[in-house]
Amino acid sequence: MSQANARIEVDQLQELKEVPSMFKGKYTKFIVMSVCAFIFYLTPMLFNFNIGGVDQSLIAHLISFVLSPPVYDFAMIFATLLFSVIILGTIIFTFYESKSEFLNQVFKCSPAHKFFRIFGSIVFLFTHYQIGLDTAIGSIIFGDFTGGVLTGLGRTMLVTMVTGVFFLPFLVDFGLIEFVGEFLNPVMKKLFRVPGYSAVDATTSFLGDGTIGIVVTDKLYQDGYYNKKEAAKIATNFSVIGLGFAIVVGINLGFTDNFGLFYGTIALVTVIVGIIMARMPYKKWDESYYSEPKVMPMLPGNAFERGLVLADRKAKETDTLTSFLASWKIGVMLYVGLLPVIIAAGTIGLIIAEHTPFFEIVTKPIVPLYQLLGFGAETSVSMATGTIAGLFDMYLPTIFIMGDASVKAKFIIGVLSFTQLVFLSETGIALLRTKMGFNVLDIIKFYLIRTVFSLPFIIVLTFIYDALKLI
Repeated sequence: MSQANARIEVDQLQELKEVPSMFKGKYTKFIVMSVCAFIFYLTPMLFNFNIGGVDQSLIAHLISFVLSPPVYDFAMIFATLLFSVIILGTIIFTFYESKSEFLNQVFKCSPAHKFFRIFGSIVFLFTHYQIGLDTAIGSIIFGDFTGGVLTGLGRTMLVTMVTGVFFLPFLVDFGLIEFVGEFLNPVMKKLFRVPGYSAVDATTSFLGDGTIGIVVTDKLYQDGYYNKKEAAKIATNFSVIGLGFAIVVGINLGFTDNFGLFYGTIALVTVIVGIIMARMPYKKWDESYYSEPKVMPMLPGNAFERGLVLADRKAKETDTLTSFLASWKIGVMLYVGLLPVIIAAGTIGLIIAEHTPFFEIVTKPIVPLYQLLGFGAETSVSMATGTIAGLFDMYLPTIFIMGDASVKAKFIIGVLSFTQLVFLSETGIALLRTKMGFNVLDIIKFYLIRTVFSLPFIIVLTFIYDALKLI
């Protein structure tokens, strides 16, 4: 053992001897920030609050407040400025490079991404201000059942995105993930056949954002913590669209009163499918490393003690102001790079659904399956369309099913849209930008595989919930 490693172990042993002093204030920063994370992320999922005679989650109350006069008027001024800046910035940075690396990261992107950003921004602005609706092309793009649906979603996401991003540091920067991840180490190795610290990636995705989870995975792969096969498994199994967006979907599908069951089912099925897919060969991805493999030092003590040491160390290393400034930068990236893309992809999907026979043709083999389960003809068509539509964007299934009267249908398709996990807009774009070697055909393949594996479990659980009158 080298002197450096020996020194590390001596320091760690000393820290473990001081674990009881947790109750004397040593772990105050970790504990306070973790309690805040629980309040901001888990309270809205577990509890409803009665405000003004309305019983719903805190996030739902916040959305209602912002989307009601007079706050709504200010929010729409902000939205108008935001989408105008996205259009102008995307065009300008096609020909210009800033000295600011952050501005380059925000506005420079691929030609396809430029199209989605500009198109999505135009859809929001034209639909909101009722521009061009009296023309033939305008009625198709900006109509109530195409761009109008996505503009309504955009208004909701304007609120949920900024809320989720603002509180994200409490979750990821002050030791909570390290503490929880230490307990999950044996589980990750045994069930998913990946290194234990990949629990950090999974937790970041579930409670933060799937795209951020992919970014974390790719960075750890490039730094030598994962080999290529491990990184590919983690990216295609753990990068679930996170809690904040799930709240949006839950509200639109009517699951605010039992959101815990909705998101718990997403987590359970994701874990089950992850266990199955961990045993697949992933032949395209070998066990080579992008850089020199890293060997994580082993901490002494039990999981609780190790978790406390790691969490306290992380909390102490984190500068609070820097952390929150970084989270706002992430928020800017999401507003510019994610929001208009979702609006664009959703609008295109709805245009295809409303004005072409594409979904009717590709979903014909799936409709009889849902009819065999007892769903009516119209509901079966909506469910079949939702099953396939998620390939283009994960919110499209919600759009196709949210007007249906069947609660079971909404629950099945709502959960499925998350467990499918790999779709062409955001997680797909994120995967294509990694060093792991993904292409568009890989994304389609994993989408179909995850759909086939997820659907039977979701259907069984939904019928059980219905029999127990939980939904």
